[in-house]
Amino acid sequence: MNKQEAVKERPIPFSSPMVNAIHEGRKTQTRRAVKSVEDFTDVVKILDPSNDMRPFWRFSLSDGEATQCEDVDCPYGVVGDRLWVKEALYAGPASSGGGRAVAYYAADDLPVLDPGGCLVDWRWKRSTLPSIFMPRWASRFSTEIEDARVERLFDISETDAIAEGLDVETCASVFRKAVGRARREFGRWLEREDGSEPYTGENGYLCLDCIDKAARCHKAEKRGWNDHFETDSTPYCDECGVLLCHSLTEYGVESALAFTEDKENHWPYLPVSGSEALSLAELASGMGDLRDEHHGRLAQIAFATLWESLNGKGAWAANPFVWAITFRRIDA
Repeated sequence: MNKQEAVKERPIPFSSPMVNAIHEGRKTQTRRAVKSVEDFTDVVKILDPSNDMRPFWRFSLSDGEATQCEDVDCPYGVVGDRLWVKEALYAGPASSGGGRAVAYYAADDLPVLDPGGCLVDWRWKRSTLPSIFMPRWASRFSTEIEDARVERLFDISETDAIAEGLDVETCASVFRKAVGRARREFGRWLEREDGSEPYTGENGYLCLDCIDKAARCHKAEKRGWNDHFETDSTPYCDECGVLLCHSLTEYGVESALAFTEDKENHWPYLPVSGSEALSLAELASGMGDLRDEHHGRLAQIAFATLWESLNGKGAWAANPFVWAITFRRIDA
């Protein structure tokens, strides 16, 4: 059997943002939980001489003098195998030719073509088709596995987190979803025509609503930035107490978000409040000109936040074994 005949293909689903990241060359890694090995503590990679040195992983747990073991093959394949990408589809309006429903890729709104080159005639039960249900013929590209290994979830490095497709814009989007009920407001102040300064709060921080009220009350002009002001702490409106968005100085990053060199004491890290998530989102958006410097750290925290949101509360802290797959894109 030659190498080409030995290559196996398997499906793998991705969300629309990650599909776009693969298309743009930003995503070259993915991590998936290893099933049914939660009770094991150690793992080693073994090459099977009876199966052309194909690797498998032996999980073990030592309990006194006894040792429990379980051998597991990677369900996604080995180096050289391929993964065809499954992505979400949605139904557009019926076409004029026979009233057939037109399907589109959710990632970029491009039409789905069947093997014959015509728009797919899909009998939709719902307006969207989740990625796990996409048929093989609709897949427009595959990936080739370049590395497959087992590691703990916490082992993800800053470089690996970036390779998961988490550029700073994607990080900002992830953190904004984690903000919850925290409101996004700006910092402003007031000035009278005679140069006197009316009351603008105990610390000088007012949100947009309160600054409007104060301006009308004092017949003053509003001054300030239309984006964000800079502070070393997380400020709140002196009148209504709402969280204020802000850019962060280096000091603010280290103190408020634990971006220190001593990462062992601050890792694993998840934004535990709307304030922290909002600060992370603003940092990833470029506030304080620090986003590039902290891109890797932001990507780590964004990955942890995504993992928690997809797998449930406590999923990140559980630190499970994961398959860490490195791949390259291959067009269909």
